[in-house]
Amino acid sequence: MSQPNPKVLIVEGKNDQHAVAELIKANGVIWGEKKEDWVVEIKEYGGFENIISEKAISAAFKGNTKILGIIVDADEDILPRWESLKKQCSTIFPSFPANPQAGGLAIGNTTGQKLGIWVMPDNVSSGKLENFLCKLVPGDQSALFNYAKTATTEAQILHAPFASKDRVKAEIHTWLAWQETPGLPFGTAVKALVLRPDSLYAQTFVRWFKQLYELT
Repeated sequence: MSQPNPKVLIVEGKNDQHAVAELIKANGVIWGEKKEDWVVEIKEYGGFENIISEKAISAAFKGNTKILGIIVDADEDILPRWESLKKQCSTIFPSFPANPQAGGLAIGNTTGQKLGIWVMPDNVSSGKLENFLCKLVPGDQSALFNYAKTATTEAQILHAPFASKDRVKAEIHTWLAWQETPGLPFGTAVKALVLRPDSLYAQTFVRWFKQLYELT
């Protein structure tokens, strides 16, 4: 039986799991085809509250994990999310900072373990995975994407039932619906270069990921 992967990434959901893996693969990392061969094991918890309530962070470090990354959405306000993560992590990582910082967090402790945190979209702003992915829309698609945003506004006027907090989700899914292959999932859209994994915006995240997990 193979040993558990010492490099683990915790995410909120399947969209995060697939988008991150495809983004990192597209930036030169050999990922591995089978789950047991993945360079980093990605575990999805079905939402931020499950990550916190199940004490996923402390549980990971009680096992074989040496490097743990956590990717969550900021949603409306990053600071409450950060405080919740700090409360979970500061016992194991006393140097956990009081405030989030641009470029992601990567720290170690005296036992040689490493912790990394990225709060979508950029570790300082409100928002979510979809805000990050909007920045990967190719430049030659900017006019079409702006029209998708306009169409979303018009849909709201016509009483489309999506919540205001989900507006960015509606915008990017509308734009994806107008591509050559309509409605690609996020990870597949990255793999197909519909969303650009080589965008300058994405590179800050890629650098954080590679440095945290000691990848080349």
